[in-house]
Amino acid sequence: MPSLRSSCRATVVLAATAALACGMTPVLTASADPVYPSAQQVREAQGAALSKAGQVSAAQAQYAAASARLADVQARAEMAAESYNGARLLLQQRTAAARSPASAPRRPSGPPTWPPTRWSSSRPRRT
Repeated sequence: MPSLRSSCRATVVLAATAALACGMTPVLTASADPVYPSAQQVREAQGAALSKAGQVSAAQAQYAAASARLADVQARAEMAAESYNGARLLLQQRTAAARSPASAPRRPSGPPTWPPTRWSSSRPRRT
């Protein structure tokens, strides 16, 4: 007596074979009577292919030009960002230097003198 498993397997195989046989019948009959395109249809298809090739070439040229512009803009943006960062760093450095006690203006501790020391008589006079 065959087992339940083997009978189920046989049923599945039989159903799959029947489905394939029924599905293949229209394909076999369709290939027996091939239909060829006319010369006019071939020329039209070739013309359409050439037209599409021209459109693809134009799109590729536009893409190349846009890519070049993008690279140029990216390079300019990088230079501008570096310039901005340099200016910010310089501002920070100069702000810190201006706020430091060493950069504060010094006032003389004694009474003012006239003439200022840089005009003192240590220089030879012209006569």
